[in-house]
Amino acid sequence: MLNLASPALRSGVVASLIEERIRILVRCHEIELSLGNHSAVVPELRQLSNEFPDNERLSAQLMESLYRTGRQGEALSAYQQISGHLRETFGIDPGPELQQLHLSIVRGEDLAGGRYASAPAPLAEWVDAGEAARTELPARLGDFLGRTCETDEIESIIGRKGGRVLVLCGLPGVGKTVLAVHVAHRLRSRFPGGVHFVQAGGSAALSGISTQRESLVVLDDVRHIDQVRPVVDSGGSGAVIITSRRSLADIVLRHGAALYRIGSWRRTDSVSFLTSTLGSERASSGGAHLEQLAETCDDHPMALRLAAMRISLRPQQNVSEAMRGRPAAGYPGDPLASAFEDYLSSLTPVARTALRSISAAGSETLSGRESADVLQESDDRVSALLDELVESCAVEHIAGGRYRIPRILRDHVNQFSGRPSP
Repeated sequence: MLNLASPALRSGVVASLIEERIRILVRCHEIELSLGNHSAVVPELRQLSNEFPDNERLSAQLMESLYRTGRQGEALSAYQQISGHLRETFGIDPGPELQQLHLSIVRGEDLAGGRYASAPAPLAEWVDAGEAARTELPARLGDFLGRTCETDEIESIIGRKGGRVLVLCGLPGVGKTVLAVHVAHRLRSRFPGGVHFVQAGGSAALSGISTQRESLVVLDDVRHIDQVRPVVDSGGSGAVIITSRRSLADIVLRHGAALYRIGSWRRTDSVSFLTSTLGSERASSGGAHLEQLAETCDDHPMALRLAAMRISLRPQQNVSEAMRGRPAAGYPGDPLASAFEDYLSSLTPVARTALRSISAAGSETLSGRESADVLQESDDRVSALLDELVESCAVEHIAGGRYRIPRILRDHVNQFSGRPSP
């Protein structure tokens, strides 16, 4: 190339060849990642990301490969590297697809679908389509921990003969998807028809999906009953695990589905996560601060992941310094705060108002009578509102006939109470 007479031509040809080389490299790594060779491609992707620091697709593949091998902190550091470079060099933020990948990694979600995810796309229609249409589960989260009792109980429910439907519900960020995928991986040998994953999200309805032929289907992030009615109505000898922020009571009542609500981690699991993520040396220097941090975060998995990321990006500060003055749910626009705002917007206006009023009362728990005093409503009206909030996973019904709002949600609601209702 250096022998070309025209500098302009030489420059144009070289630029074109570089672009073609990048395109081929990206495609090759897409294939490697889809085959599960996540660890093997990390060294080359690191080198390429340094060689082409402007290329978001290479950085995304590096982030994905690190995350899929259980190196969440390094994946987040890779994002900070390209984000800082783009801001410093061009004054811009990464594109929306890379930002979404970053958000998924922060949340500890499974990378299924999306522009940069190399796992096969979520299932659209596989009935009578044979082997070629089977969709692999997302990879297990590398740092999955705890949930032993929950795993055993869910496996017991799904392991029963006949049509089985389980609704796995809970607040945003508690790890519903991670747990569902973990269980599905453990159970896959029991389902000769295959194990399949469908990201429901904003889909109007999921058609063409059934549980025939001893299949297990994971329907993730179901927002309303109509999305999954065709699936649970299809019958068959397979099983369905539905993850949702709501209890989807109609499916439980009309189809005999089992309902399983999960909450935050146990304290020992929270501390184990922080220790493994921050490293034993950093964790040991944190001492009692790790327990305090777990308490502050209400043992909420996503809140703890965000806290661990913040601490990891501040190696010169100790645990307490890195988190000083930082709300557990973050500031407006942060991943968990945004997830909670999206969740609150799905509540009815009257339920949202009731939740804000009860949160502002400042009590850890309230009885029905105390809630009625706070809301200035009749007992019957308050009972209906509390039932709606319990079904929406915003409130827990606990011993003694009392009600509890998870503290991290309560803190978020109080922090944002002065903002306009979504």
